[in-house]
Amino acid sequence: MNDGLYKSYSFIMKNLGFDASIAAFIKKLNIRDGSYNRILDAGCGTGTIGMALAKRYPEASIMFTDINKTLLDEVTSKGEKEGFLSSRLSFAHADISSPKTLTLQTNKAVHLSDAEFDIVATGAVVGYSQNQKKTLEELLSLVKPKGYFINIEMNQGFFGSIVSKKYQYPVMPLAEMESIIKSTGFELMSIEVDTFPAKLTRTCLIAYRR
Repeated sequence: MNDGLYKSYSFIMKNLGFDASIAAFIKKLNIRDGSYNRILDAGCGTGTIGMALAKRYPEASIMFTDINKTLLDEVTSKGEKEGFLSSRLSFAHADISSPKTLTLQTNKAVHLSDAEFDIVATGAVVGYSQNQKKTLEELLSLVKPKGYFINIEMNQGFFGSIVSKKYQYPVMPLAEMESIIKSTGFELMSIEVDTFPAKLTRTCLIAYRR
């Protein structure tokens, strides 16, 4: 996605209600009771999912990663405005094609380990990977036992297809994505996003690691 599309994406998400409706959906998402202390928002974009999870789990630390520095700076500012302690939030540059390989804001290179996070969340970003299957498998490997993978993915309906085309986002067929998730031993639920306007373009895959 070029810089012009990034700016367009950020404007639409914030000003047409998509961020707010995704946050509302995350707030009421049915997740088993548990201690979720470390959360990753991979390919965070405007940071909506990670911020919503930070509010839902006030004891958790949240790591935000994205390939676009401008978006990461915006999410950093958003965290400050929301009043989150800086110790709870961390930010890193990462290409979704290699989601385990990060560069922190201090320029320190980091490689994430398997089973490092209680929740790994993404929002319509896997499609930008050069190898979507590999990316999905790496993201799933980061989830601890009794943890979750949450993907607020583009749906394949009329509006979802239009938006995917506009943002040059090649959606993996959801049936294929579901098959990969199940093959790694996760319990999978496919849930309709029911908050407007996000429900026009998004669906939710939520997977629990036994």
